[in-house]
Amino acid sequence: VNALNERGGIHDADIDRIETGLGYPAMLIIKNDDKKVFIRYGGNANDGNPQFELVLVDKDGNIDPATKPFMFDFDKVTGITAYRADDVPIVVENAKFISRASKVCLDSVNHYILSGILITRSNTTVKNLVHNIVGEIPKYAVVDKDSNILEGYVCDPNTRTVRDPFGNTVTDGHAKGYLGHAYDGFIQVLTANHILVENVTFQARVYYMQGSYDLSCEIANDIVFKNCDQVNFFEDPKSSTPRASSMGRCWGVGGTNFCKNITYDTCRLTRFDAHAGLVNGKIINSEIAATRLTGSGEMLIENTKLYAVSRVFVSLREDYGATWRGTITVKNCEYLDVCNRSHFASAISCASPNHDFGYPVHFPNLIIDNLKVENPKSEIELVYEMKCDPNADFYYRSVYDPALSHGGELCLNGKPNASPQTPPEFIKVINNEKNGYKFILRETEFFKNTRLEGVEIIKQDKNGGI
Repeated sequence: VNALNERGGIHDADIDRIETGLGYPAMLIIKNDDKKVFIRYGGNANDGNPQFELVLVDKDGNIDPATKPFMFDFDKVTGITAYRADDVPIVVENAKFISRASKVCLDSVNHYILSGILITRSNTTVKNLVHNIVGEIPKYAVVDKDSNILEGYVCDPNTRTVRDPFGNTVTDGHAKGYLGHAYDGFIQVLTANHILVENVTFQARVYYMQGSYDLSCEIANDIVFKNCDQVNFFEDPKSSTPRASSMGRCWGVGGTNFCKNITYDTCRLTRFDAHAGLVNGKIINSEIAATRLTGSGEMLIENTKLYAVSRVFVSLREDYGATWRGTITVKNCEYLDVCNRSHFASAISCASPNHDFGYPVHFPNLIIDNLKVENPKSEIELVYEMKCDPNADFYYRSVYDPALSHGGELCLNGKPNASPQTPPEFIKVINNEKNGYKFILRETEFFKNTRLEGVEIIKQDKNGGI
């Protein structure tokens, strides 16, 4: 720590070595407790997390290139924690687990249950497992004080008012609309390196007041989910409509924070969700229903089917600044309009609130290579612009706001831009000539220095229309 601070911290994203090695390979967590990052905005707002960086080093202190680029520059380092990365490989395999859901009825959020397999050692494989969940109570089902369902009672989800079978309002408190615990993942990976999860069947959980997961990863590197499936990817087995984040009864199955190098390979899982700070990811040969990203490095989505439960193929998380510093590649993928409603609007959603997230935000370099769209329109907008009340911050800034890349200037809602977004170096649409549509981009100052290929620029009138 002292040696790093004597040279002024860490300011070079291409740094190759962290001083003296430990004599064994390790995963290092470098921290600056005096700087906050990932300051979340919106309904789950928080004050952020200490700035940190996860890197893998060999016994001599040389950094594994796979754990680069660094997410941040460090003005100083307040601490380094080392986790050995040379654990003897172990395998956990061949079991079926049944979880009985909690029946505790809550009235507020931020209550998570931790129940399942917690992986905190490197070089671990978990395979040939099935996880099922029984006893979940539907959201807002009316229950008594012991969380037994009361037949014939109904709860208004907006007001939480409960009525008995005769239509009378319940005022004595003996019945209430059920709100249960969230879960933090049946399989959880924490502070570990080189983890393989193979041939595991997950089950998405009922969504109550907040996201609830069956797999989760935090502060980990090189995690591969291979040949994994989800028993309720299609909530109704007779339909072909999957359930993903914020859709109906269940929440998307996966969520991660502060990780590097996560891969879905030949998986069918509703959600790939990098809340905070993913560096490098892959979704290959898979089926998914929602992709939500924050981070940097290389993100590859290849030979993958995305089901139409959102209006975009890739969505950058607006609550963390809609940022990806690096390149996102979508190659030989399909967007399936299972609801037959021409649902596909754009390739990417990148709307960013006017908020200080603790770091600069970036629009990613983008490569779209042979993206097939079911029921396409003749023209598809490259960037999805979320509409909002002009007096609101959330969702308002978009690539069509002239102040987006200029700090301090007034945004369209009249407030100073607190978080300028860096434009991409390039956007390429290739091998798209036979797909029946073209990508368009409304003329905007934001992309004036971006190298564009295969994108048609559409002039706007003075009122912002095409």
